[in-house]
Amino acid sequence: MQKYFFHVDGTNPYHDDHGMELSDDVAAWIEAKRFTRDIELNLQPGEPGG
Repeated sequence: MQKYFFHVDGTNPYHDDHGMELSDDVAAWIEAKRFTRDIELNLQPGEPGG
């Protein structure tokens, strides 16, 4: 298993200090898409990116 780190740059940057052990690049891609969807779902009107 490899460790993947998910960093987000922007108005409210997020730096992943812990990472996540995933089986391969495909699993990391799926997790990155889930992570992005979670961010989008939590945006509020008027927020940058919202």
